[in-house]
Amino acid sequence: MQKDRLPSSFAAAVIGGGKGTRLAAHLGGASKWLLRVHGRTIRDRQLELLYSLTGELLFAGGDCTRTADIPPQVRCVPDMLPVGGPLAGLHSALFHAAADTVLVLPCDAPHPVQALLRHLLCLAAQWPDAPAVVPRQADGFWMPLVAVYRRSCVPFMETLAQQGIPHVFRLFDLLEKNGTPAVAPPMESLRRYDAGLNTFVNINTPDDLQALQHGSPRPVPSLAARPQRWQRS
Repeated sequence: MQKDRLPSSFAAAVIGGGKGTRLAAHLGGASKWLLRVHGRTIRDRQLELLYSLTGELLFAGGDCTRTADIPPQVRCVPDMLPVGGPLAGLHSALFHAAADTVLVLPCDAPHPVQALLRHLLCLAAQWPDAPAVVPRQADGFWMPLVAVYRRSCVPFMETLAQQGIPHVFRLFDLLEKNGTPAVAPPMESLRRYDAGLNTFVNINTPDDLQALQHGSPRPVPSLAARPQRWQRS
């Protein structure tokens, strides 16, 4: 088995954010995807990287009426599940993608590292029957928005929605109970591909943005104590 082999076919999806109320003064009504960090928008940074990996790109769960935000080569797919949040965005990406396998990123992560994303894709190729490859911290906290999912997750996501459960973390419990657990590479093992784990740093508050502008992103371990930072808000 070749450990550096990518899946034969895969898409990439950027998971849209919410209204960005905490960043309203910086957004001016625009999407967080258009935030500028060191002179470049997050959108441009992410698309340059993702297009180097695949030709099928989606923007899932955002506002598809903001046509100026979304380039024509990116297909925007709105939420389908009533629960909203990241779960609905992930579901929409998997439902609409032509490929069975989908690499995902949050729209407010300005520094994704190609080597780390390629590694997650290689793990998906190594484990073709696994429904997902999702990094996990030592304390058990999942990092669900920098991950690889397969379409087989869709019915489990729909089950959660039918139960009124919006939390994507519950998906991994269902997969485990079904006997098809997600592959969970330890976060620390990913430093081999992204020494500072900068891929997982996202922007939700003015303080986050200011820290990144000054070149000092807040450390990833703090996310474990603040899971709401990975909610779409």
